This record gives sequence, structure tokens and C-alpha cells, in this order.
Amino acid sequence: MTRILISCMNGIISYELIKYLKGKKNYIIGIDVEKNGLGKNICDEFYLSPKGNSKEFLDFIDYVSKKVDVIFFYADEEILNISKNLHKLKCRKKIIISEFKTINLCNDKHQLKQFLHSKNILLPSNNINKKSIIKKNIGRGSKFL
Repeated sequence: MTRILISCMNGIISYELIKYLKGKKNYIIGIDVEKNGLGKNICDEFYLSPKGNSKEFLDFIDYVSKKVDVIFFYADEEILNISKNLHKLKCRKKIIISEFKTINLCNDKHQLKQFLHSKNILLPSNNINKKSIIKKNIGRGSKFL
């Protein structure tokens, strides 16, 4: 049985993800900065974590990683912090994550658009004459980092 640590387990995707992974006979340890939510009730274990962009988060991950085989992060601020500081973590071999340079590029909508354009990858139309929602270059959902 694989022991998997997953962040943002009180988020919108947690229920289906946990259900799928547990169906494959995995043991799920969930973490989140919010103490209330669905993930807390359906993970095999749940821990309240420090904010993902803090130094305390790095220490917390090293501590809780002793219980798991593999680690996945889902919040932008966690991913950036972990990727940037991966070399400092004792548990770095358990973490599935892209390089900091790649994460930084993908988090910035404008830089990512320029990169994809330079590779001749087709993108949806950006016609601002139509009704549109214009978001900041960096942010997710309705949150701006």
C-alpha cells in the first residue's frame, strides 16, 4: 500500500481524488490550511498545515513526510515554495514536482502565452471586443497572489 501525502485536501477536487486513490488501495494523508472541509473527513489521516508560502511549511513537510512514500502539492504558493527550496528538504526524493523555472513560467499567464506563441502552439482567441473577464497575470480562481 502506497502512502500518499496530498495538499489542499479541503479543496474542490479532494473528494473525487481521494475516492479514486483509496479505490486503488492507497493510504491518503491530507493536509490543508483550512481546518474544516470535506478532505478532513475522508482522508485516512489529516493535518492542519501552515501557509504554503511560509518557512514553517517547509519544516512541516519535512516532519510529516516521514509517514509517506510520495508527496503531491496543489496550491500555487506551496508549489513555488517547495520547488524553490527543494534542495533544503530532507524529503525531496518523495516529492513529485516540476522545476522552479517551469512553475514560474506556468504561473504567469502573460509569460506562458508568449512562450506558447514562440513554439507556434495555437491559443484561444483573445478578442477583448467581446464580453470578457480579464484576470491578473498571476493568480488562481478569484485569488490574486
